[in-house]
Amino acid sequence: MPEIQLQQDEVDAIQPVKISHHVDEIAEGDRLVERYNYVVYEFENEAGYLWARTYLEEVEKVAIYGPFTDRTRTTKAIAPNLETAVVSYLKRRFDRIDRLNPDKNAPDAYETLWRRSAQD
Repeated sequence: MPEIQLQQDEVDAIQPVKISHHVDEIAEGDRLVERYNYVVYEFENEAGYLWARTYLEEVEKVAIYGPFTDRTRTTKAIAPNLETAVVSYLKRRFDRIDRLNPDKNAPDAYETLWRRSAQD
């Protein structure tokens, strides 16, 4: 019988401070109009706060939001080390990473930051 070897997880430079599951339902009267089933990952360090969301209907992709100065999400921060650490964490878990497009006039609301290639 061949020997099975398991590899230990790589050590991530950052871990989420919170992971939460949400279900939002929008109804008109007794009729369910929309349903959003998603998981939110929250990251925080001395540089700021960043969060990511994946919809369970499209679990292969995730979108990131931020970085912000804190959890209020009102003030943008410049935190390249936080962004790099979060993207590295998410690359190990998702096939595609998007971010809200900073160009409000762009045809797409989101831009793809990274996509796993067929060789990966």
